[in-house]
Amino acid sequence: MSEGSSSGSLSVFKHAPLVASSFIALSLLLLPREFTVQLGFFEAYFKLDALSIFFSSLLAFVSFYVSIYTIGYVSELKGKAHLVLILTGVFILSMFFTIISNDLISFLFFWEIMSLSSFYLVISDEGKESSKVGFIYLLMTHLGTAFIILSFLLLYIKTSSMSFDSFRGSADLYIVLLALLGFSVKAGIVPFHVWLPYAHPVAPSNVSALMSGVMLNTAIYGMMRFLFEFSSSNFLFTSLLLIVFGCLSLVYGAIYSLTESSVKKFLAYSSIENMGLLVIGMGLANLGLYKEILPIYSTSKAFVLLHTLNHSLLKSSLFMGAGVMVKMTHEYSMNRLGGLSKASPLLFYLMLVSSVFISALPPSNVFFSELLLYKTLFLALNIKGDPSSYILILVLTLLALSGVFVGATFVKFIGVVFLGKSRGAKVSNKPSVAELFGIALPVALSVSIGIYPYPLLSILSNIYSLSLPDLNYLPFNLLFVSFILLLVIFLAMRKNRARIYETWICGLDEENPSAQATTLSQTYSIRRLFSMFYSTVSEINFDAEIKKYFRSSILYKEELKDIFEEKIYKRLAGYILAVSDQIRKILQTGNINLYISYIFLTLLLCFLIYIVLTGEKP
Repeated sequence: MSEGSSSGSLSVFKHAPLVASSFIALSLLLLPREFTVQLGFFEAYFKLDALSIFFSSLLAFVSFYVSIYTIGYVSELKGKAHLVLILTGVFILSMFFTIISNDLISFLFFWEIMSLSSFYLVISDEGKESSKVGFIYLLMTHLGTAFIILSFLLLYIKTSSMSFDSFRGSADLYIVLLALLGFSVKAGIVPFHVWLPYAHPVAPSNVSALMSGVMLNTAIYGMMRFLFEFSSSNFLFTSLLLIVFGCLSLVYGAIYSLTESSVKKFLAYSSIENMGLLVIGMGLANLGLYKEILPIYSTSKAFVLLHTLNHSLLKSSLFMGAGVMVKMTHEYSMNRLGGLSKASPLLFYLMLVSSVFISALPPSNVFFSELLLYKTLFLALNIKGDPSSYILILVLTLLALSGVFVGATFVKFIGVVFLGKSRGAKVSNKPSVAELFGIALPVALSVSIGIYPYPLLSILSNIYSLSLPDLNYLPFNLLFVSFILLLVIFLAMRKNRARIYETWICGLDEENPSAQATTLSQTYSIRRLFSMFYSTVSEINFDAEIKKYFRSSILYKEELKDIFEEKIYKRLAGYILAVSDQIRKILQTGNINLYISYIFLTLLLCFLIYIVLTGEKP
């Protein structure tokens, strides 16, 4: 195929994600609330209720602007770009059908298509690193799927039905825990998060935006189904477990995103931190139901829905922005970037607003959703004589601490990447109009929600029958408007009184961009203070023949290792490989009679499982 015909066919395929997102939007408008479709050997049952419509609408909107971004980003797609674009469309559609599925088989069928299509998209770069990452992703996602399948099978045995309608109020504690475990792997909750920081740096940025912006939501959706609909009772143990693991993810994600220097990896850790917030919110909602205190349940559920929306908007915009930065410079390390505000001022302002908003500074949309979480915690603390109040005080402390880390993280991001001068990376491209438009849409919606969130909150309250207490929150009052006005006047006057002076360059003879602050220098104190949470590998190289204080060049490298991966997963993998090797030596003897016996025993075992599950006699 000639180059001209290849680019021509690519221009057709680059609209595949947009077609998929448009199909979802039209389906939400035109499809009946319940319908069935014959899919080969099984009949799929779909249902559009309040929860599935919320997550599907969010998916339709996020995939729409990511599709517009993809039109401009298509030149960065490596490997088989045609297949990547088609699979992106399949990935979007599989998430939609997963969310609206209303029976066991169709849910698992589309869940698996979602996992496999995202797996291929992660390894689409076809490099050595992407193969390793793809294996980790596939292993973890199927580990989670195994627990989800087990929980559904137990529900099927209990209800003798595959319909979700029959599952309502049928899941015992152990079934709920199995399902939560499975969905936690997909959501990247600590300690099941190890695939997330690996997958995003190798995946194309439009795919990262979809994975972090909407795929993680499918796990949140599954958790909410089991917690608030399928569960036979509201278990206190489940609430406390969710709060504990949510806090762990919250703090862990915040600490690692602060010190991470890879421009996409730090966003992955930020997603882990936000998933922790959502899990805490679900735990508090379940606690409200257990205590039969409606305001706690209503406020925390409103937080979960609103924060899911806010996180999807802002994280997808940040991942798309990160993709543009990499496209402009071909550099992933923040320590080699710098001065991008001059190369693309519009991208700088979009990333600045996204960073300010996801840091939960007022009057942002995330500030408002987190305000709901704080309100819930204070409501729960008012329960007299409840031992769980001591845990909630700790949650409040960790929430405040993580907020500081998140703010510092995005100050680091904006300061190192956009301000100052380049530390080595050269700008070779400019962002396209489609890319900037795709990033600007979620930022604009975030601003509108932050300025006046009440219409959206009112819609959510009415749909889900939530009884919310008065928040006494005015995003824009006279004092705030006056402050903004004074700030604008000050900046305007300051511009007219600009001073020109020589910058102090730390005693050096000439200006050296590499002497600017890096992520390592900015976070040195934090790494020392929280060293128990980090596993670091440092290396210093210099010429030993030259005097100590007059080195011609010094190379310092420091690499942070995920402590869960180093202390748990790698050791566990070593034990499993050693045991597997011993089992292999026992089972694989080369005797053909033994292999035939294995086949016979496997058939016998399958036959026994069939009898046990169906109750039929041979």
